[in-house]
Amino acid sequence: MLDRHTPQARIQTLVRERRIRFEVTPELENSLKKHGATDALINELKQASERKAAAGRGNAGGRAGAGPPAQADRPSTTARLTVTAPRPGEVFRGDPATIPVSLQLDGGQVVPATSLRLVPNEGHIHLSLDGSLIAMTGLVGDVAAAPGPHTLSAEFVAIDHGPFQPRVIATVTFTAVR
Repeated sequence: MLDRHTPQARIQTLVRERRIRFEVTPELENSLKKHGATDALINELKQASERKAAAGRGNAGGRAGAGPPAQADRPSTTARLTVTAPRPGEVFRGDPATIPVSLQLDGGQVVPATSLRLVPNEGHIHLSLDGSLIAMTGLVGDVAAAPGPHTLSAEFVAIDHGPFQPRVIATVTFTAVR
């Protein structure tokens, strides 16, 4: 949403209204800041994460709060995800290098809306570079990478941003050089 220039106040409202909850790791926080997130937005996401944790503590063994279901209750999907670009071992030049990313999703559909009503073959794409979430994106885009070896992972997640069970992940390694 940040990449699409959605006003951050709107993102904060969506987080509250749709009870979007996911863990704000230091890596995610850094990525959000790199993409222009304000402290107010990051704090809203952290508070949502804390609400999720508190809800989980309030109901031992059962489903707690309005966040994503416990891991055992995650939906499954028949979707398969493939990284079509970059190719394994591909070398890119630049500091940072611009890496074109192209994904193929078979048996699933990327949808823009976030919801707690889970549909088995509908969801979002989470894109990570070297283990850090860098984008919640569609099937095509670009990422910037500093010189060095890198691992790009894409995950097709349910419409609540939680993983499918089993997880649907595609990974590729590439190198950026000056």
